[in-house]
Amino acid sequence: MRRFSIAMMVSLFWAPIVSAQNTGPDVSIAVYEGGFSFIEESRSVRVRKGESRLVLDDLPDGVQPDTIVATFPKGGAVLKGQRFRQASTGLLQAFVGKTVSIASRNPVTGVEEVRDAKLLRARPDPLIELDGRIELTVPGRIALPNLPPDTLLRASLVLDLENPRTEKQSYRLSYMTTGPGWSADYALYLDPSERWARIQGRATMRTPDGRNFQNAKVRLVSGSVNRVSGRPMPRRKAMARARIMASEGLVGADAPASVSELHVYALPRRLDLVAGAEEKAILFEAGRVAVEKSYHLDSQANVHLRQDGGVQKQNPVVRLSFGNTQVNGLGVPLPTGVARLYAEGLLLGEDRLRHTPKGEPVRLTMGRAVDVIARRKRTEYRMQGLPKGTAEAAYEIRLSNAKREKITVEVRETMVGEWRILSESLPHERDTDRRAKWHIEVPAEGEATLQYRVRSKFR
Repeated sequence: MRRFSIAMMVSLFWAPIVSAQNTGPDVSIAVYEGGFSFIEESRSVRVRKGESRLVLDDLPDGVQPDTIVATFPKGGAVLKGQRFRQASTGLLQAFVGKTVSIASRNPVTGVEEVRDAKLLRARPDPLIELDGRIELTVPGRIALPNLPPDTLLRASLVLDLENPRTEKQSYRLSYMTTGPGWSADYALYLDPSERWARIQGRATMRTPDGRNFQNAKVRLVSGSVNRVSGRPMPRRKAMARARIMASEGLVGADAPASVSELHVYALPRRLDLVAGAEEKAILFEAGRVAVEKSYHLDSQANVHLRQDGGVQKQNPVVRLSFGNTQVNGLGVPLPTGVARLYAEGLLLGEDRLRHTPKGEPVRLTMGRAVDVIARRKRTEYRMQGLPKGTAEAAYEIRLSNAKREKITVEVRETMVGEWRILSESLPHERDTDRRAKWHIEVPAEGEATLQYRVRSKFR
């Protein structure tokens, strides 16, 4: 069997058309939430006078060929044309009908044996002729004697150049890649009083596969970008590496800049990015943010239903809210991401934080209260003596609070049809045209009750 070096074969094949090696790329990467990146590189190469070809085989996986732009300085090399060549696929297919080697280890002697075989088929499974027999299963591994001409082990960009002189020249290369992207997440650490929180906004970046980037300037872009084409972001397990950028005050990445309808976070330091890895960076950290915990109970007043549902037990939803303002220690655009709430080394809950401009409030759902129970029942119902299509119902909502401090529960009842509250033990607010809202104060280790009667007209 003839042995060969892949690196040597590639070098011999490309040598006649590569004019020089690229040196010292300066890289800027804009990573988008939508799972793609825009990359700009400043490169230098020594070109020779006359016509030459420059082959770039160090582009990352997922590069979009139609977005590649190479720009040479005025008075330097002139770009006559460029083409993108995909990596060779079906390498085994090129040897169908030819002789290949089958290497296997003798189970008795332990010596590796190599035999010649004819490759009859490559897909879907190899089919070979070995020692005058047709083998459906290859008894060993297939070894190829050489690489066919024009074999590309990596996708390559070929630039046709016309050069006025032999010299070292700088040029810029820009392109887009699909696959990599970034996402935000937030960690909120509540103090024992649950009135203040330390909030850390973080970003997780996914580096393109197939290429490392050294000393790269990284920007994270938040916002909605309309795209005509693009492949979905692949799902794969990536190597995670934590990188802490800052740890105190409202600090982290530079304050986000607004570019048209986008927000751009420039990370404070250049990074060495490993292909296919995840990088963690801190966008900001606010040390003392005023927060408010609240309790919410939502239900529906089905006045048009005759049947009695009995007593309904429900635990109110617990939410945490805070203002995204400078006065409150924030005042920065908050990209979409998962927010996790912690206290005393425990996870209290998590929710998805929607994109929130500065000045807007943030509301996060923590879970349900275990020490607060609502018991709701319909106490009366009648239709007789009322206009056609009209019904009345009375409800009682009893709230029990086992906590050592008083709380306020916001009760929202969704109504049906044209409704009107006839009587109530506490005043309501008309939250929307379909919903009434009450704020009920429940004493510590005590109870409070809401009673109301509603008339609803429906068709």
